[in-house]
Amino acid sequence: MAGYPEDIVAKEELTALRHQHLLGLATYGADEIELILDTARQFRSVLERPIRRVPTLRGITVVNLFFESSTRTRISFELAERRLSAETINFSASGSSVSKGETLKDTARNIEAMKIDMVVIRHKSPGAPHFLTRCVDAVVINAGDGAHEHPTQALLDMLTISDNFESFAGLNVSIIGDISHSRVARSNLYALRALGANVTLCGPRTMMPVEIERPASRIGSMRRWKHATLRWRCASRWSGRKPGYFRVCGNTTSDTESRWSTWSDTPTCLSCIPVQ
Repeated sequence: MAGYPEDIVAKEELTALRHQHLLGLATYGADEIELILDTARQFRSVLERPIRRVPTLRGITVVNLFFESSTRTRISFELAERRLSAETINFSASGSSVSKGETLKDTARNIEAMKIDMVVIRHKSPGAPHFLTRCVDAVVINAGDGAHEHPTQALLDMLTISDNFESFAGLNVSIIGDISHSRVARSNLYALRALGANVTLCGPRTMMPVEIERPASRIGSMRRWKHATLRWRCASRWSGRKPGYFRVCGNTTSDTESRWSTWSDTPTCLSCIPVQ
């Protein structure tokens, strides 16, 4: 649209995901997450019908590759696949050739030889879904890999939040607990930051991720937020047993620093690290 100011050119609406796989939310933008949530809302209406089935995935074969015990996640995937008319194959490590020493790569290739289209994998090792994408041509969905990410649970959390709040922009969300070992907390952090929310992670120092105390440029997708501010309040410098916490400010305006400097209760170990 030559001759028109850049700021009035209509933004093209996203109609398909840019990612082939769902391995994590660290690289997903707000538009992709919103597209997934909008699609989920449409399919949610199927549950209100007398016949809870649509032909969306008819002819698609999905393998649920679970190397960890699971109840809610596995049942949720199976129900969703069946209600979308997909052909479902369930795999569990117990009672399979894995117990005889078969590797993840061999297992995946043997299953792919049966002409599958999609793999849903849960594994105790972080990065297993990423490794799987190099072994098979099928679409891979991460249903939880060690302490890395659990993107589908985080997307469900985003859907629940969107049902109760009009917008994520400026929303203050606190995630409290064992952050270091929580794959859900990590995926929630990525999704909330992408959607414009302000996130606070709270927990005992021993349960906070080690990378929080490293330069912010090493913390995954946060390096995209050039004007964000990363702060870490060290629990060991506090009297008593107050937990340490890590906060990311989503404000991208020039007054970010002044907002933080107005705090009067900050300890001497407070550090401010601009994200590169």
